Amino acid sequence: MQTQPPDIYTVLGWLDDKKNRQKVITVVTLIILAGVLYFYFDWRRTQGQISAGEALSSVLMAHSGTNATASALLKVADEHAGTEAAARALLAAASQQFIDGKMSDAQASFTRFTTDYSDSPLLAQAKYGLAVCIESQGKTADAITAYGEVANRFSDENTRMPARLALGRLY
Repeated sequence: MQTQPPDIYTVLGWLDDKKNRQKVITVVTLIILAGVLYFYFDWRRTQGQISAGEALSSVLMAHSGTNATASALLKVADEHAGTEAAARALLAAASQQFIDGKMSDAQASFTRFTTDYSDSPLLAQAKYGLAVCIESQGKTADAITAYGEVANRFSDENTRMPARLALGRLY
């Protein structure tokens, strides 16, 4: 024997009871509140991403035609930690430190990137930069290990092939 779903009059009769009506109002209020909170925090996260992007753009625009200073890029990375722009700023700062010949600072920045942004699509570039820093400091055995990780772990051809070439050169 099949049970019939309640008809509209049964539901309205159930809602006519004050206790049942209060339950429905409470549940609907909680659902609305959860939705408002979700959208508020999503909006805040989006605004943070926009603010970080604007900060990075202003640093890059202030130094157009020349290389942005590593300290200005690190400031963006620190002030907007956890955003995509902060990841890009940290990677750019590490690259600039390498260009400036500050190998230990560059290595520290690349290492920080690999720790703080381990799920970033730019991780292969950071690992490759770290390997280059290690090699430039004359640590051949450690560089071989670092290049090997890049060559074997990542499928990004922009870092995989240079890492393989570096491994061939170091062996």
